[in-house]
Amino acid sequence: MYGIKFENAKELAERLQETLKSSNKKYTIRPFNRFNVEKSLWWLVPSKVFPAYRFGKYMVDENKDGTFSVGVHIEKGVGKAIDYKKDLMLDDTWVWHEFIKTIEQGEVENILRHINQSYKKNIQINVRVDIPKADEQLNLILQDGHWKNQSTQESVQLMTIPNWIENFPQIEWFWVDFYITFSFRKVNGESEQEEISDYEIVRDLLEPFEQWIK
Repeated sequence: MYGIKFENAKELAERLQETLKSSNKKYTIRPFNRFNVEKSLWWLVPSKVFPAYRFGKYMVDENKDGTFSVGVHIEKGVGKAIDYKKDLMLDDTWVWHEFIKTIEQGEVENILRHINQSYKKNIQINVRVDIPKADEQLNLILQDGHWKNQSTQESVQLMTIPNWIENFPQIEWFWVDFYITFSFRKVNGESEQEEISDYEIVRDLLEPFEQWIK
């Protein structure tokens, strides 16, 4: 697995924001936990609008095992909500609709397999679907050309995820977080040969998903 030399997720997010400036979009960085920003997951949001639930976002996180993850975070709001929580309600402005359709059609699968072919085992690729209020999670890892459910070790077709979500009991009442992540070792001390640069992260891992970061 490639390494990357940054102190924490905040520092990495700031560097990626700078690297992304060369594109046509400007990104706002925001912490998930503003009370502990050094340990927080960070978003790169293609807007200054807040809250930013409806947007596709890049994300950066430092995992409990000391690795870094970068990738994409897409959210599905609830279909029904109390009036004072209208910001949580899914409507036609959310990128979720377009994104989940491309999962079903195989476009995201093709992008991920191309990245896997380019980087082989140097980067760990995961897809995680969280339904927090139901304490339900689908966690897949791409290994030897197959998506494996890390809980059951069974092979799973990525294109079946939209159907899994749609058939979840009373899904209209539940929030869904969809993550695509790429993981690297955290490098301490002197630089080493097997590192990936912030430029390579943006060019090879983030920009292929730019059409859904809006």
